[in-house]
Amino acid sequence: MFVCTPEHHTYHNVKTTKEFVVNYPSQKIIEKIGLTASIFEDENMDKISSIGLTAIPSMKVKPPRIAECLIHLECKLIEIRDHAEYGIIVGNIVAASGNEEAVLMQGSATELINKNLSRNPLLAYITPGQHFSTITECQKFPLPKKYKP
Repeated sequence: MFVCTPEHHTYHNVKTTKEFVVNYPSQKIIEKIGLTASIFEDENMDKISSIGLTAIPSMKVKPPRIAECLIHLECKLIEIRDHAEYGIIVGNIVAASGNEEAVLMQGSATELINKNLSRNPLLAYITPGQHFSTITECQKFPLPKKYKP
C-alpha cells in the first residue's frame, strides 16, 4: 500500500485501471524518480522515458515497471481508503521482480540481509516535508521460542 493525494495523477490512474506497480528505487536515482510525481502538460507523454529512465513491460499488470529500480511489486487494487487530504491505496501483489542483489529472500540470515542492505539500502518516505531515509541495517525480531507463524 501507499499514500497518494486525490489531486495526483497516480491516484486517478490507479482508481481507473485498478492496477499499479510499486517500483523501489535506489538512492542513485531518487531525484529522477521524484520527477515522475511532477505534473506534465501533456498527460499522454511517457514520463518515465522523458526523465531518462526505462519503462519495461510488467508480467501481470498493464502499468510498466521501471528497469532501473531495485524491486518491482505488481499489484491489483483492493481498495482506496480516502482520508482528509490523502488516500491510502491498498493492493494485492500479483507479481514481484527485481535486482537479484536487492531481493531479500524470506528466511535469509540477518547477516546476508545486512550485506545486501549495505549495498542497496531500502528507502522510506517520511512525511510531512517530503523527506526520505535510507535503511541499511535490520535486526531479527525477538519472537518467543515457541512462536509458530
